[in-house]
Amino acid sequence: MSERPAAAPPPAPEAAPARRPILTFRRLLGLVAVAVLLVALVFFVADNFVLVQIRLFTLRIQARLAWALIVPLLLGGLIGWWAHAFVRRWRGIRA
Repeated sequence: MSERPAAAPPPAPEAAPARRPILTFRRLLGLVAVAVLLVALVFFVADNFVLVQIRLFTLRIQARLAWALIVPLLLGGLIGWWAHAFVRRWRGIRA
């Protein structure tokens, strides 16, 4: 009598890919930092609620002091980010 070779064991079931947790410590830290900055911004706006007059050449505008400080800050950040992206693209560096 001839013996049959031993049958190969059945293949192992494929393991499910490891899922990353939705809220990692780094994300939580970022969210807490954003929340603290937003609370600080609210207090800054509330504390600087006085009207000031902004003059540029012949243009005169009345605005709250907080907005007179925040709007140029945001515009400057946006222009800086755009300029950085433009220079990287001009030099051929991909982000």
